[in-house]
Amino acid sequence: MRLIKKIDFNCVTSNTNFVTIASYQIVGAYIFIPLFIIPSIFCLIYLYLRLPETLKKETHEIHDSMRARRKQIKESLCPSESLDSFN
Repeated sequence: MRLIKKIDFNCVTSNTNFVTIASYQIVGAYIFIPLFIIPSIFCLIYLYLRLPETLKKETHEIHDSMRARRKQIKESLCPSESLDSFN
């Protein structure tokens, strides 16, 4: 299964490279907007929404809040399992 995912990723990467080269010759530098800038904007939005606020917090406070959130997610996914074995 892992080999299939690796092959799929390699195929997508190589095809994207060939499409980029051909498109660059036709469109010019504007081809980089949909290929790099738009995904970067989506990543920034995702990080802004998902990362915890850390301003004026101690390291242990951040760690504790992330651990509590992780336990909460695990409880919602697997309520029958005990959390004593969860680290």
